[in-house]
Amino acid sequence: MLTRQDLENGTCLLTRNDEHSTWKIYGAELRVPPKLLEELRRLRGEKAAKKKKERIVIAIKLEENDKNIDLQRKGRIFAFLPTRHELQFPFDLHADFEVNAERTALVDPERGWNRWIFGKVWSTFLPFFEDCKKGMLNIADFYGVLPNSEDLKNTAEEIKPALHIMKSKIDSVFVNYKTAQTINKCWYRPKEVVLADAEFVNLFSDLPPLNESEKPLHYALTGIPDRSQIFLKEHAHYLNKNHVISTLKRIQGQNRLIDW
Repeated sequence: MLTRQDLENGTCLLTRNDEHSTWKIYGAELRVPPKLLEELRRLRGEKAAKKKKERIVIAIKLEENDKNIDLQRKGRIFAFLPTRHELQFPFDLHADFEVNAERTALVDPERGWNRWIFGKVWSTFLPFFEDCKKGMLNIADFYGVLPNSEDLKNTAEEIKPALHIMKSKIDSVFVNYKTAQTINKCWYRPKEVVLADAEFVNLFSDLPPLNESEKPLHYALTGIPDRSQIFLKEHAHYLNKNHVISTLKRIQGQNRLIDW
């Protein structure tokens, strides 16, 4: 038997057979466009056509400290009940999807009503990001929850087009706003920061700009989880000490010493 206890700040405690797990729940209520109401009337009848809003929810499992996110877990798509569609990223997605008669699979996930839902999932991440920004959750884990290109490679073909739609919408929002935190606790757009390993930061962080017009480098957080780095590498600049050394060797020639 599964029981749920709602805690504060969108957190809930699930208990099954004396085993407990803590989850963060984020949702968004969105107005349904009139043209989609016509589709719902055709699919589900007149009662469904009166739907004014649709609620989309993501559920994220926390580790035992209730602050870090379980980035190893794989999520699932729910349409009130769990479907067969496993996700490669660590959150469950809940919405009133159009499903088959057995309620085990989505029908035409990349079209019509289902397509609209996938295109709006990004809105559930806004309050999630704000919690991370306030320090309620680990900001380094935030990037690990976002879908990345490796996830899509390993996704079942039947829902891959729909998840491409979802990922492109999420990317378009979070890469164009100041969602990347740097080592000096400032916020920049991902394309304005450098994801660098600790050796690179130690080697180059104290160097002055070459000229007055040169902008200083903004280093993203170091020591973030491997999964989080995948998303940042897609949208930020990535450097390590070996990249710099190999580049200098190519420029100066293999047989010339590098004057540090």
